[in-house]
Amino acid sequence: MCCDRPPTRLFLLSLAAYASLLSSCAAHAPDNDFEDVKLSKLAFGSCSKPFWPQPLWGAIREQAPQVWLWTGDAVYLGGDQPDDLKTAYRSQLEREDYRQFLSTGVIVEGVYDDHDYGKNDAGKFLRDREGSQQAFLDFIGVDRHSARRRRQGLYSSHNFGNSTDVVKVILLDTRYHRDSHFIPSIGSFKIPFSALVAAFTRWLCGTLGLGLDHGGDILGEEQWLWLEDELKNSRAAVHILVSSIQVLTSNNLVESWKHFPRSKRKLLELILRYRPSNLVILSGDVHFAELSGRPAVEVTSSGMTHTCATVWSEFLARPFSPLIHPRSLSGGDEPVAG
Repeated sequence: MCCDRPPTRLFLLSLAAYASLLSSCAAHAPDNDFEDVKLSKLAFGSCSKPFWPQPLWGAIREQAPQVWLWTGDAVYLGGDQPDDLKTAYRSQLEREDYRQFLSTGVIVEGVYDDHDYGKNDAGKFLRDREGSQQAFLDFIGVDRHSARRRRQGLYSSHNFGNSTDVVKVILLDTRYHRDSHFIPSIGSFKIPFSALVAAFTRWLCGTLGLGLDHGGDILGEEQWLWLEDELKNSRAAVHILVSSIQVLTSNNLVESWKHFPRSKRKLLELILRYRPSNLVILSGDVHFAELSGRPAVEVTSSGMTHTCATVWSEFLARPFSPLIHPRSLSGGDEPVAG
């Protein structure tokens, strides 16, 4: 019997293939595609307290960056109430020096770290992580109808330029899906010296080799799949990968990918497998600048309103830095810190 329609099975297979193609195209598309912006100057920073002096905005404005990236801790909370995060963001947006910077038309993007996520050292067990995500997107002015509003986490990608000069910025969310440390951090608790105790615990684990095969994850399954897709299908000339916590550092004191060894190995394997051209990693979190050189270049922002570079800390750093920040670690695949 003649029939104008294809067989049902063939029709369903065709429909499934078409849906798969649409899904694939959507997955490969960046969240923003600034084809008319030939990116030549980008600035980034982290660790900025909205109620403290912020003397750097004038100098940054003079450099006329086309893009500004927050690499974590854009604000610090004044308390632990639900509205404190919104209050901190509002205070930052009302600062005259920051408003003048925004008035230049600079494109603002970025990610949170722990303090603008909600709590020191926090991960996926934060009570209102969805609210923290939405508050940050409000802060940087993301449209209410953006697909980023429905995503579980802040991760996103952004292309600048067209043809052969595309710069791809990949923003990772290292908080929303992150498991606990091998020894869970007490840094989130409001008790005296909790941050120092947490740092000492990390140093102890790193120094004694505890948790070398800790299975804790940082990105979560969905974000890992997304990241691999971004790297695999990118034809960009330059790649900028943003992680709020440091990736390559050998410093055991700080929060970093080093304390999640399986996740770190997985990230480095993806980088080595797909070899994104001209890759630079940007990070924040710590209150000092750092440059690491292999297997990729990583540049860490120093604090914008506060820093470890005091006379007292420098005095302590000289004798103790070899212990807390070895220049190389066993295995030979760690970076040499600059």
